[in-house]
Amino acid sequence: MRPQIHIPVRNNEDLMPATPYPGADSDAYSQTLELLNSDETEAAATLCRQLCESEPENAAAHRLMGVIAFQLGELEGAAGLLRRAVELDGALPGGQRDLAEVLAAKGDSEAAMRALDQAIEQDPGDAFAYRQRALLLHGADRFAEAEDACAQALSIAPGLTVAQSTMGLIKAQRGDVPRAAEYLMQARKSPKPPSDPGNLLIRCLAALGQSAEISGLQPPATIAERHGEAVLLALFAWQTNQSEACRQLLEQARPLVALAAEAGEEAPPRQDLAETLERLLDWQAAHPEAYAGTVDQPLFHLGDQHCLPSAHLVAEIAGRRWLTICETIPGLKAWHLAKPSENFPRAAFQAAVQRLPEDAALLVSCGAVDCGLNTGIPAYVRANPDRDPMDLVDALVLAFVDRVLELTAPRGTKVIFQTPRASNAPEALVPHKDLILMKGVMQRFCQRLREATKARDLRLLDLNEATSDAQGRSKGHLYYDTDHLRPQAYLDAFAAGLR
Repeated sequence: MRPQIHIPVRNNEDLMPATPYPGADSDAYSQTLELLNSDETEAAATLCRQLCESEPENAAAHRLMGVIAFQLGELEGAAGLLRRAVELDGALPGGQRDLAEVLAAKGDSEAAMRALDQAIEQDPGDAFAYRQRALLLHGADRFAEAEDACAQALSIAPGLTVAQSTMGLIKAQRGDVPRAAEYLMQARKSPKPPSDPGNLLIRCLAALGQSAEISGLQPPATIAERHGEAVLLALFAWQTNQSEACRQLLEQARPLVALAAEAGEEAPPRQDLAETLERLLDWQAAHPEAYAGTVDQPLFHLGDQHCLPSAHLVAEIAGRRWLTICETIPGLKAWHLAKPSENFPRAAFQAAVQRLPEDAALLVSCGAVDCGLNTGIPAYVRANPDRDPMDLVDALVLAFVDRVLELTAPRGTKVIFQTPRASNAPEALVPHKDLILMKGVMQRFCQRLREATKARDLRLLDLNEATSDAQGRSKGHLYYDTDHLRPQAYLDAFAAGLR
C-alpha cells in the first residue's frame, strides 16, 4: 500500500491527500509531489504538465495538475483539469473533493456542495470533505449545520488541524468563545498550524482575558499573520497602559510588512491599527498632563477601535476625576449587540462586562461603523434601495440600547452611552448622494440615541456634538485622518459633561 501524501493548497488552509497512481511513470508523479511540497510550484507544474501530455488518460495526473493550477491561481484551468480527472475515474480518491474546493473558490457554492455530496457518498470516511462542507455551510450562514459537519470531520480524524481551526471559527461565530479558543489552540499547537488570517485565536484569548497565553507558542502560519498578532499584542499593551511594551511590539511588527511583500503574501491587514497606536503613543508622550493627577474612580470604556484615544486619560466629569480604562472589541457594531442570534462580537462584549467590578461605570461606544460609508447602514441601503434607512436606524438604536442594558444589568453596571464621532469624510471625494445618505444616517443615529437615553433616564457622552462645529461640520483639528480621533476629542467631550 502506498502512503498517502498531503498537498497544501494555495491558501495554506487545507491539506489535500493525493494517492500515487499505479501507472508506468510513478517516478514523475513522485518527483512532482516532492517539488510541490518544497514550494517549487512552477517546476512541479512543468513536470506534471508533461506527465498529463504523455498519459492523457491518467486521472491521478490530471487531478494533481488541477491542484497545482489551483495553487497558481488558475481557477478555470484547475476546474477543467479536475473535471477531466473525475470523468476519467469517477472513483478517484479526493477528486470530487478537490473539485469542490476549486468551485467554491470560484464562487459556485451550489456546484461545490454537489461535488462534496458525491465525494462523501464515495468515501463516507473522508474527513477533509466534511471539513469543506462545514466551510461552505459557514459561508452560507448555516452555522448549526456547519458545526455538525465539522464535528463529523473531527469524529473521523480528531487530530485534523484544519478541522480544529474551522470548528474554532464556527464556535466563535456562534458566540461560544471559550470552546472556540480551545479548538484554535489545539490547531496552533500542531507541528504545522493552519492559517488564521483574522488572528482569531488571539482575539478569542483577549475576549477571555487570557491574551498572555499566546506567548510560548510557535509563530503563526504566515508573515502577515505574525504582523497581525504582534499589532494586536501591542493593542493589548496600550489598553493596559504598558506604553513601552506597545512601542516595542510595533517595532517588531514594522519590518514584517516588507517581508510579507517579498514572500508574495497579501498586505498585512492591521497596518492601519499599527499606525493608530503609534500616533497615540506619540500624543501621550507629548501631553503627559492628560494622563496624570488624582483619580476618584475608573470609567471603563468598551467599543470598537474608535474608542482607543480615550485610554488612560484622566478627566473631570460632573465634578469627579475619572481614569478611563479602555477595552476594544475590533469590528464591534451596534448591530452585533442588537442581533437576536449569538455572534462573536456580542460574546466578547458580554465577557468583558462580566470581568468588570460590580456597580462599575461603563461607557459604551458603538455606531461609527454602523453609520460608515462602506461598512454600515449606508452600504446596506445602497445594496437594498427598497429599505428606508431611517427606519433601519430607528429600529437599530432601540434594540442596541435594550440589549446593552440587558447584558449589563446583572452586575449592576452604570451604563453611559456615547454618540459616534462626527463624520470627517473628504466631501470632495465622496459622491454627493452617498455623502448625504451617510450624514443623514449618522445624524439620525445620534438623534435617536439622545432620545432613547433621555427617555430611560440614562447618561450620554455626546462625542458627536464635541467633534462638530456650529455648522454641523467635523472639527478637523480633532482628527488624525478620515476615521481616527486624537485623544483631545475625548477630553473635549468629557469637559462638556454628560447629558
